[in-house]
Amino acid sequence: MYPSKLISTEEKVALIKSDICGDCTLVSRVDSSVELTTFTGELNVWAALDWNKINGKSLNILFCHDDNHRSKNLTHFEDVKYEIIGENRKELTQTIFKSNSQKAKIEDIKFKFDESTKVVGFKKKDLEEITDKYEKWPKGKQKPSVEYIFKIEILHDPTLVNAFHFEVNLLGREDKKKPEEFTRITKNVFSKKKDTKGNYIVRDFFKPIVSRITNQFSINEHLFILESTRF
Repeated sequence: MYPSKLISTEEKVALIKSDICGDCTLVSRVDSSVELTTFTGELNVWAALDWNKINGKSLNILFCHDDNHRSKNLTHFEDVKYEIIGENRKELTQTIFKSNSQKAKIEDIKFKFDESTKVVGFKKKDLEEITDKYEKWPKGKQKPSVEYIFKIEILHDPTLVNAFHFEVNLLGREDKKKPEEFTRITKNVFSKKKDTKGNYIVRDFFKPIVSRITNQFSINEHLFILESTRF
């Protein structure tokens, strides 16, 4: 039977939102065929997470052992090994939970549990604290001018069958815009400037941002493998 603790309710969702902190761990499942370590024994950060799909990436929360977290005993890293199957899979996994009127019936949930699935995790704050500014040097100027700024948000995004579901949001804005004008970054960012042919200029900020994130995770060893002996 599918674990009832994963099914969203208004009370559970509110509790999770109030409990989450930067020291909590976010976990992601990895296909069993993926080799997580290199021949030297180091964690392969790029292989462990599909960074090219970082925007909108699905994660589960694993609460830290803070005594103030009332939800800490509800989460386990192996929760991500449950996979919904069946004809209603899309409805159950993609519908955002808003009220108890949507509560899923446990008998309607078909699933499989893959013990061989690998799991990796990182602290919530370690991803959200990564930001950067892209600078350009105007001709004849002694100082650079900031051209583009990005930040990362990790949002609680409960589905009908996963109250502990979170999603990564990669946001950016031109430096002259107001802080509230951050928008979601896609693989290309359009500038208001035009080239000599009158076409809007496209700057690919996505690749350097992904590179920045993976480098930070590798250098600071933010990512780790979760196994039964760890928690």
